[in-house]
Amino acid sequence: TLCPQASLFCRASVVIGAHGSNVANALWMPESSLLIEIHRAASSPGPRYANFWHMSQAVGLRYFLVVAREKFVLEADQIQRIAQAAALHTEETPAVLGEAWN
Repeated sequence: TLCPQASLFCRASVVIGAHGSNVANALWMPESSLLIEIHRAASSPGPRYANFWHMSQAVGLRYFLVVAREKFVLEADQIQRIAQAAALHTEETPAVLGEAWN
């Protein structure tokens, strides 16, 4: 339900999540927290990846995008490397970690 989810996100300083409605809970994260979104590579051109970046900018979050070619499973060491790379990103544009996590 909404209250338990909001409670978890409002205490998070870093959230890593697959693209989808669950990432919308980042609205509850404290300002300057880090949202790392994992998204499948687009099969057609267009602004497919911008939704949660715009939301992040509106509520003051740092945002990092990981793009994968197809379904994949991240191992713990890969998640740690993604989080470390994202933590170093300070620009106001979306950072994209290429297709290295397949």
